[in-house]
This record gives sequence, structure tokens and C-alpha cells, in this order.
Amino acid sequence: MRPAIQQNHRKTGNPPPRRPKVQLSAARIIGLAVFIAFLAWAFVFDVVIIRGNSMLPTLRADSLALVLRCSYGLRLPFSSGSYLFRWSLPAVDDIVVLDERDAAGNGSIKRVFEVGPAYLSSQAGRLQGRGGSLTLETDSPLRAVRNLYVPPDRIFVAGDNLAVSLDSRHYGSISVEHIRGRLLLPSPRTNRDPAATGQAGAETLP
Repeated sequence: MRPAIQQNHRKTGNPPPRRPKVQLSAARIIGLAVFIAFLAWAFVFDVVIIRGNSMLPTLRADSLALVLRCSYGLRLPFSSGSYLFRWSLPAVDDIVVLDERDAAGNGSIKRVFEVGPAYLSSQAGRLQGRGGSLTLETDSPLRAVRNLYVPPDRIFVAGDNLAVSLDSRHYGSISVEHIRGRLLLPSPRTNRDPAATGQAGAETLP
């Protein structure tokens, strides 16, 4: 059909009709950019402020960190502990952003020490796992547990600065549903120094 129409225009000498150009107003361009930025913030990236010293020396207080929200799946925006669907589990040594972990409603940043299903062994005041070895406090109930089971779809997390970190040694393993994302930065395993000092608590997020 189209070749016949073009031949007819050639015979009459009239130019073929031009398709109208689609023009976007400045308001539409701005609106589209805002919408794309919102989708990126809701499902892909986020920026958090590090507060507290429980992840020293890897993360310092008042520094900024970029978070990949979709590292393990897509979460419902503005929800706590709910994934639309999940395609992977965290790996040992990942640094993850967790949902609210204290009475003030602050989130926290910790390193994944173990991923369930797995067993952690407790010997001579230290907890052993694929993430290495953690020092247990003298009054920790985990000292009396020879083997600690981490169930499937749950993770055991710890801060790099064990002396001040509030982590899974205190509140147990965490469901992967409560992971908000993974930090995008070099995160080599550090030597957790039990003698490190600093302000106690988790890395709180806005």
C-alpha cells in the first residue's frame, strides 16, 4: 500500500505528507526527569549518612555511602521488610543496610558474618563462622551455646568495631526481608579489633 501512495505523489508532483514532530514542553521534560529519579530512588539507589562508630575503620561517622537497593531483589517502596520478589541472597562480607534496629527507629549498617542455613560454633569466648571469628562479651549467653543455628533466609551480622557494635550477638539473626540494600564501596574484611574505642551504637540512617 505504501509504495502505491508514494508513486501517486510522484505523478502529481506534490511532496509526501510529513509526520508531525512530537515536541515536549519544559514542564513535561522536568516531570519525566523527576519521575525517573523517583523510580531510581525507590528501587535502585539510595544515599545514606553514616552515624556512629560501629563500622570503623571501614566506615567513618558523617560520611556518605551509596546503597544499591535492588542488590537482592525489588522491595515495596515505603515499606519495612517486604520484597516484591527476590533474586539472590547476601554473601558473607557484604555490607548491608538494615531496617529499624533500635527504639529510636533508626536503621543500621552491618557486615554479613554468616548466611543461613548454617551453623556457628562458640569456643573459648569466640564465635566462628564463614565471616571469621567474633569476640563474645564475658556475659554473652552465646558463650554457653556450642553450636548456633542460622535458619534459611536469615543472616547473622556484626560490626567491624566489635567493642561498640550492637549486632546479631545481641539481637540474633535477621530475616533477609529486612535488608534495605547493599553498600556500593570496596568492603574488604577487616581485622575486628575488640579494643577499638568510640561511640557505641549502630550506624543510624536518616
